[in-house]
Amino acid sequence: MPRTREVRLTESADFASEAPFPEETAGDDTAPVPRFQPEFRSLVEQSPVGAYLVQGDRFVYVNPKLAEILGYSRGELIALESVSAIVAPDDQRRVRTNLRRASQGAPAEAPYTFRAIRKNGDTVEVEVHESAIESGGRPAVVGTLLDITQRRMAESEVSERAYIDPLTRLPNRIRFMERLEVELAQARRHKRRLAILFLDIDGFKFVNDNWGHSAGDRLLQSLALRLKRGVREVDTVARIAGDQFLILVPELRPNEDIGRFAQKLLLLTRRPFETEHGSLEVTASAGVATYPEDGQDAEALLRSADTAMHRAKQIGNNTFQLCTPELTAMALERLELQGGLRLALERNELVNHFQPLISIVTGRIVGFEALVRWEHPEKGLVMPGTFIPVAEETGLILPLGEFVLRDSCTRLKGWHATGLDLRISVNFSARQFRERSLVATVEKALEDSGLAPHHLEVEITESIAMEGAEIVSANLSLLRSMGVGIAIDDFGTGYSSMSYLKSFPLTSLKIDRSFVTDLPTNPADAGIVRAIVEMAHGSQLTVIAEGVETQEQFQRLQQYGADEMQGYWCSRPLTHEGVDKRLQEELQLWSPNA
Repeated sequence: MPRTREVRLTESADFASEAPFPEETAGDDTAPVPRFQPEFRSLVEQSPVGAYLVQGDRFVYVNPKLAEILGYSRGELIALESVSAIVAPDDQRRVRTNLRRASQGAPAEAPYTFRAIRKNGDTVEVEVHESAIESGGRPAVVGTLLDITQRRMAESEVSERAYIDPLTRLPNRIRFMERLEVELAQARRHKRRLAILFLDIDGFKFVNDNWGHSAGDRLLQSLALRLKRGVREVDTVARIAGDQFLILVPELRPNEDIGRFAQKLLLLTRRPFETEHGSLEVTASAGVATYPEDGQDAEALLRSADTAMHRAKQIGNNTFQLCTPELTAMALERLELQGGLRLALERNELVNHFQPLISIVTGRIVGFEALVRWEHPEKGLVMPGTFIPVAEETGLILPLGEFVLRDSCTRLKGWHATGLDLRISVNFSARQFRERSLVATVEKALEDSGLAPHHLEVEITESIAMEGAEIVSANLSLLRSMGVGIAIDDFGTGYSSMSYLKSFPLTSLKIDRSFVTDLPTNPADAGIVRAIVEMAHGSQLTVIAEGVETQEQFQRLQQYGADEMQGYWCSRPLTHEGVDKRLQEELQLWSPNA
């Protein structure tokens, strides 16, 4: 701060010169009032900021606002033996030092704050600006004082909103990362280890959808309390998003079993939660990363723990996974995929391949299933199993899915020029079905391509159908009312309950390839396939068999009454040029003049 100019009182100064502090009456107050020139007296006396003059260690002048802030009369403040009487004990040394430096014209804090004690004993935080003057030939300090208690409270509230999760009152991601950076610095300095655990509740969406969001919120609050009570005082528990928690374990001892600690937290999660509807039981999956083994900085550690948590999910939930070099490599690969996938969308590196759907009755092509591929400039053709999970995690599945839909509709409209009555089947993810704009996106794709709605079939998995979310049901109903077909993909692998077959407006059912593979030799699979066909036909659904690779499988499906099939025995997925060629062959094969 710039040093304040020293002012000496003279005849031309703002204070009258005939005496150092000639008194005037102060109304009902007995405090002396300096004789200002009229315009300055009005300014100081009516100021919304407290003003004072200190000489030695005592007030020699205070304005009405200062008296109001401190709860004294002006005369009472002047009568105090020391300015320290209105300063909190812990701040007195600081205030005396600043007053002494200011009176000497030396650089001082400007402004500075301290806790002032009001006459009734309450404490308020104040901010002061002080500078040196001379009065009556002796050094003095003139200052202003502002009550900043409300401002500090507002700043604290803003800070809390920025760093604290409002639902659980735990630190949020920002505060957690700040704390992790501090602990990492300590760990590097003292050559210590630390660990972070990434904990995610298994199937939390099911809780919200079936028990209600209020029950889900109470579960999160209860779990936050359990986790906080279940860790050491030096550990940090944070909620970073939805049902995801991070636990920081600093000062990890050399032989400390972090796996046992993770297991303890999972056991805390598994204990039943009491709700107004009864006991609710959930499990969680956790990933563990340690410094320095699994990452040298905060972001690297977080990626490693996230990757380990996803690995725990993949191997069956309700468990934890320690990070390994292989998992670290997976985290880096996923990060690279995220960046590459964004560029792929911008650079039009994504392409659709199309697998024919063949009628088991006639042997003719009745449609295609669109299967997206990534033509990577360095890695070549990348299969969807590699990048679709990353797209779903990052939200890129929405623009990716829109590309697949629009391109498929446009291609099919062009193939209709051959005179063949074909349909196109497009896979939709759960993320897409939770979008309220889904129907509008489909309508736009159909309108732009000129494709009739009944030539489009939307494929969803059993897990999407079983979500039961209101928006999913609404989207299914609206699409079907437009004339769009609805197919259940990978049937038989998801849930034992099949009530959605009558609850949703389905048109097709696709038997999962796992039941088709051993169909000619496994009586159990044969029985399941027969039952699925009978049940589907009873519900007026078309039955499509996936993964048909042999003539024996085809013959059994034909025997059991399946309607359509797809698989390598019929055709591998084709490029759009390959489809053009296949359709020409189809026309020649089935032409009456052939």
